[in-house]
Amino acid sequence: MRVYLIVYILLFGFYHHLNAQAVQFAEPEKLGGNVNSEAEEMSPMLSPDGKTLYFSRAFDETNVGGKYGGIDIWLTHKTEGGEWTDATNNLGNLNNKDNNAVIGIKGGGIVLYLLNSYNRKSGISFTKLVNNEWIKPEFIEIPGLSKDGFVGFYVSPDYEVILISFVGPDTHGKEDLYVSLKKDGEWTKPVNLGATVNTSGYEISPFLSHDKKRIYFASDGHQGYGDADIFMSERLYNSWTIWTIPQNLGSKINSEKFDAYFSITKDSTVFFTSNRGGGYADIYQSKIVSKKNEGYADMKQLLKETQGLLNQLKADNEVYSVEFVDNAAEISEDGQEKIEEFISSYGEQQKFILTFDAKQVERNNSLKLLNNKRQSAVMNLLISKGYDINNLVIEKEGSDMQSQLNGDKNTLYIIHLK
Repeated sequence: MRVYLIVYILLFGFYHHLNAQAVQFAEPEKLGGNVNSEAEEMSPMLSPDGKTLYFSRAFDETNVGGKYGGIDIWLTHKTEGGEWTDATNNLGNLNNKDNNAVIGIKGGGIVLYLLNSYNRKSGISFTKLVNNEWIKPEFIEIPGLSKDGFVGFYVSPDYEVILISFVGPDTHGKEDLYVSLKKDGEWTKPVNLGATVNTSGYEISPFLSHDKKRIYFASDGHQGYGDADIFMSERLYNSWTIWTIPQNLGSKINSEKFDAYFSITKDSTVFFTSNRGGGYADIYQSKIVSKKNEGYADMKQLLKETQGLLNQLKADNEVYSVEFVDNAAEISEDGQEKIEEFISSYGEQQKFILTFDAKQVERNNSLKLLNNKRQSAVMNLLISKGYDINNLVIEKEGSDMQSQLNGDKNTLYIIHLK
């Protein structure tokens, strides 16, 4: 048992070390006085051509609603010399006495998606650039949004995905991340991203990578350096509810203070908001300088060898089968009893692997989707029983461990690491 735990800790630790160190950032720089002020700057988002930076400013006397009347959209342009011009909030119809922000950009920069619905309804808005002026914002309805509290958004450039942070009916803590997808011309009700991403704290300021495989967000519920840190998580199995354990972006991006509103551009320049300098938050800029740290290849080989040793020792583990109702994501009564038995036997901190029989889902896309939902159901049940989800490892499709299982299509497995 001791040998196995050592092997697992090596595998688990190296895996997360590789992910945490896979991206390195240059030392961040605070943007100058043409952008940052004595007020609070947040939500930076660069236009596709890299020439216009949109952001929001709060507690500024020149905002449309005054110093305490709301948040305005501001913008600044990059000069040929690489400097930012004096920021302005003179954007016509886009600012009012409520909270305003740019939450997405489409069409080469001629369409902006906006935080404010401009009509007191649950949703967002968009505007188009016509004759060098932004037309009056038009409402976009998103069903199932709560009107209570602050709601944050990110709209993908192709207008197919909206990430949302708000307090929903199934929120795990203070504020969770959700997703709404475009289906048949309409937006779906927001779906919780699941317990791997969301915690008992708050998760806010979501940003989606261009390939839609990664999310960046701020949280005070995952382990970090201070108030709120910025994290990254990757989507698994093409699902919106199964994610890798979020990775902290490191000490250059994060600080002991509040860090959030991360966005990344095509040339790997990143912008984010932080109050690390004291007082109100400012906008900082950095750049990805490396995607693989020194020793990556050696560590990857060690990881592979460790995985092999782990699989050899699998026979010493205890395997709990979690059965589901036929062709559904509903856990059977027997499956629920198995999960309760696991928690009562091993407590809330034991590490385990959640996996399935890969042979049963090979070349079966509908069953793959069903397994995604089933994995999410197991994780949510574990969370409701007090289990620390950070101790969970989800085996990716096609792993050696899956190939050693003999089960049916209505079964998932909890493999306890002795």
